[in-house]
Amino acid sequence: MLSSRTAVVVCLVGSVNLPACGLVTGSTESVGHPRFENGGLIAEATPLSQVSARLLEGLWEPTAGGSLLGSSLVVQSSPGYVSIFGDRDATYAVFEAGCLDDGRLVLEGYHRTAIDTSTGLVRLFVEPADAAQAICDGKVSDGPLTLEGSFGNGSGVPDQTLALVRQRLLLAAPATMVIAHRGGCRSSDDCGASENSLEILRMAQRLGADRIEVDVQVTSDGVPILYHDSSFGPLLTSGRYCRGAVSDFTWAHVTQLCKLRYGEWVPRLDDALRTVVEETELVGLWLDVKTPAGMNAALPLVRKWNQSAADRGRNLRIVVGLSTEELVNAWLGLTDIDDVECLVETGVSELRQTGCRIWGPRWTLGPMASTVAQIQAEGHTVAFWTLDEEQFIDLFIHQAKPNGLLTNRPGLVLQRSYLAAIQAEGEATP
Repeated sequence: MLSSRTAVVVCLVGSVNLPACGLVTGSTESVGHPRFENGGLIAEATPLSQVSARLLEGLWEPTAGGSLLGSSLVVQSSPGYVSIFGDRDATYAVFEAGCLDDGRLVLEGYHRTAIDTSTGLVRLFVEPADAAQAICDGKVSDGPLTLEGSFGNGSGVPDQTLALVRQRLLLAAPATMVIAHRGGCRSSDDCGASENSLEILRMAQRLGADRIEVDVQVTSDGVPILYHDSSFGPLLTSGRYCRGAVSDFTWAHVTQLCKLRYGEWVPRLDDALRTVVEETELVGLWLDVKTPAGMNAALPLVRKWNQSAADRGRNLRIVVGLSTEELVNAWLGLTDIDDVECLVETGVSELRQTGCRIWGPRWTLGPMASTVAQIQAEGHTVAFWTLDEEQFIDLFIHQAKPNGLLTNRPGLVLQRSYLAAIQAEGEATP
């Protein structure tokens, strides 16, 4: 009997059109988001400009429906979207916003709970009416500002009251950099797209991130791709013959045999970097290269897209991560790498030895407050990985005071970071 790998070879030799061979039989799950019937009111609205959307940002409190999102909510805008981040089960809501002909400003979207698959539709209106009109005109609205409407479950019509009132504006920026793990979240967290996909890169900002981390493996013919594990398997991919070590597959095999968990294509690193540079406003990208071969394959692309970002006037840092001693040693063996930034995940001695500017310790080592302070005093940036639980996020923000946190729940880190900054601001006020 032929092995599955042999069967793939026979099919590739016998047919240029691989799907016609009938080998790709794995089905994909669909996460998706609930949508309003016929596009909702947003379909009739003039999209809210990004300048106007920023006028909605702030710290908000619920006056009705507080069981959905939590008590202290952060509203933040990103290109084309307005998001609300809460602390109840790491729930968040993502909206499109638009101005209707009758003067109302409507937000329509969905809520999603990070700890399970709970989701539903949400529709909110900005009140009072004169404030809504001012924001639609791109003008700051004086006086109180509220969001009033309803939310529901699944794709059902929203039927539960939700009302929020803005308490204050946000600070200029959160105190902690929010770095989205695997591009936005793990596939198991059901964010609406697969980890390490182009789709999740496009979603990262509306999920609360300003920076992302992605994983880099390399195919047998030297093409760096976004993928976490060293082998293709059912946890992250579908496809009957998408099984086995990534390094055993050519790029042609990957494109024909493999799809990510929710149906997206496995992207090349080149395409991922293009997406970040050309389609987002993200300011940081951490490449978690898994092997020296992946690191060597990634370096020309880092240079290419760093230059492209600079040409576009983008404030973007693409950083190569060194997570093992093998990668540290491989980095030390390279020459002419002064134009590429690196991040060390191992010890402080390797950080200093490599000359990398960023230290990325794992959170299980504890806050290490004194060590973090010393490293920061030497001019380094510190970003812990990977924190998802509120109690530990708070512990590290308050005790370690890192520059950033890597997380699968960027909205929760953003919300906790803003609250910590507001608390510190209050303590500093005489």
